[in-house]
Amino acid sequence: MTVVSLSSKGQLTLPEAVRKRLGLAKGDMLAIEEKDGRIILSPVSVVPVRMYTDAEIALWDEANTLSGDEAVTFDADVDRLKAKLAKPS
Repeated sequence: MTVVSLSSKGQLTLPEAVRKRLGLAKGDMLAIEEKDGRIILSPVSVVPVRMYTDAEIALWDEANTLSGDEAVTFDADVDRLKAKLAKPS
């Protein structure tokens, strides 16, 4: 067991050996949980999330819509692939 001291600001330093074993580096995020009088630190991954507006989504929907000729060609291609997959090898 390794013992560390808490600073006057409530900070502590994780020993280098622990950081190396867990692959932790400066700036890494840790979740802190208190359970049964114990403090549990766990490495976490933070993934940025962006919320898109209805207007942005509408633009994507519009860009994803096939024109009449494209839709007919697409449907024909799908039908050909279905027929090819249905044939026994």
